[in-house]
Amino acid sequence: MRLADPIRRILPRRLADALDLALDKAGSGRLQSLRIRRDKPLSVTIDGTERFPTDTGELRREPLRPLVPTAAEVEDILVAASQGSYYAVESELRRGYLTLPGGHRLGVAGEAVTGPDGIESLKHITSVHLRFAHEVIGCADKVLPYIVSPGAVRPWHTLVVGPPGSGKTTLLRDIVRQLSLGTPQAGGRGFQVAVADERSEIAGCYQGQAQLDVGPRTDVIDGAPKAAAIAMLIRSMSPEVVVTDEIGAPEDAAAVADLLRCGVTLIASAHGTSFEDLSRRPMFKPLLEARAFQCVIELSGRRGVGTVERVVDPRRATGAVAATAYARGRAG
Repeated sequence: MRLADPIRRILPRRLADALDLALDKAGSGRLQSLRIRRDKPLSVTIDGTERFPTDTGELRREPLRPLVPTAAEVEDILVAASQGSYYAVESELRRGYLTLPGGHRLGVAGEAVTGPDGIESLKHITSVHLRFAHEVIGCADKVLPYIVSPGAVRPWHTLVVGPPGSGKTTLLRDIVRQLSLGTPQAGGRGFQVAVADERSEIAGCYQGQAQLDVGPRTDVIDGAPKAAAIAMLIRSMSPEVVVTDEIGAPEDAAAVADLLRCGVTLIASAHGTSFEDLSRRPMFKPLLEARAFQCVIELSGRRGVGTVERVVDPRRATGAVAATAYARGRAG
């Protein structure tokens, strides 16, 4: 287990060397995130468990003899990530994060500079949260038959629901990839897919270019509010399928309704625990009662990230149990 090159390049050498040594000793596992706080113990999350590297390259459950980043090292990370120019990444920092080569994400916290339109920038950065991009190629294999029926002209309107960290974005990404590439259910045909990637997590765009595999027929608008991005994609790219992450804000409802009237398939995700949970929410209740979605996929972490609990057809009274899961990078 090693740090990805784009991550290592922005870390001060002292931190990078100690981390590489600790990760080498830890052996295999899925490195998910790295938290760097000024004058606080550095921590890593591996397979859902937090660990604390020591200054001698060990990994411990408790912060004993911890590796402690200095204020200068936190500053150096931001300088390296912005290639020496805060101004060049100011619009991204306003959202609280930067996307790095490879689709990895660098979140920041510190003192907010506010103006008439809200947060204008951040200064005195004290915390950095590095989230590592992971692709699970094939994790959508067993849900694709519920989304694309043999002989269907287009995929079904689909909603992926689950709590934070349940694998919604990872599953969406592989659905995008497979629909764009072509699925057996559609006779190998690929669809024109458009992604409204407000938080840069589905495609992991860096300087406008997708860093993660979203297929050959996919267009992405990155970093724009999803309602505006959806409208723009419909006007400009003539998609057959639009995919977006984390709908639920009031302004999303109108965009979703407009898209459903256009004859374009919508595939989206939402925070929640179940179909029944969403059915009680003001935004989703009218959509689900109107049978706007033809497939609802429920995720959980019960058997690892990405466990599929049920695939529900809202047009019927009961849901079908889908005995599928993916965890630690494997499907099945």
